[in-house]
Amino acid sequence: MSFYNKGDNAFPELSGNAKAVSFISKPLLQIFKHYMDKKDTVHKQIKGLLQTSIKLDSIITNNFNHWKWPAAEAELFLQTTWEYLTFKTSLANHFQDREHPIRLFHVTIKSHYLVHLALSVFHMNPCLAWNYSGEALMKRVKSLCCQNVRGTPWLQVEPKTMRQYVYGMESLLDEDRAWWR
Repeated sequence: MSFYNKGDNAFPELSGNAKAVSFISKPLLQIFKHYMDKKDTVHKQIKGLLQTSIKLDSIITNNFNHWKWPAAEAELFLQTTWEYLTFKTSLANHFQDREHPIRLFHVTIKSHYLVHLALSVFHMNPCLAWNYSGEALMKRVKSLCCQNVRGTPWLQVEPKTMRQYVYGMESLLDEDRAWWR
């Protein structure tokens, strides 16, 4: 399996399941450290981004089985999240401010979701609502939309899809009526 998807873009993009991609962080950091220009500010920021990403993954792995994290671990997770997002935003701005902008390190809804997880870490384990589940949800929503487009007038696609989505969420959240529990 290749993680690189050339697509229509001139620059290859890393693709694949986020959980699978997270395992390449440490080898990627080692390779980057070997080839980086130690005087280049952007290279230093990329190195910092990779290091904080690895640190976040290790904090999550070390506290995976706790319902609520210890206060020191929660504070470390929050601080590391801010560091990670600071590096990411700085790099995104650097590549966006060029004459020909490149969408590297762009900030997405996942960055916003990470902020919410970091802020809630004092009350619950973020693994209970982790981002990987959002990707699985989007895959199901995409499949639902594709099914509803076939044979449906275009003005009725959105209401039909939303109605099915709401029914699905209602049955999932209504534990009394859930036949699979």
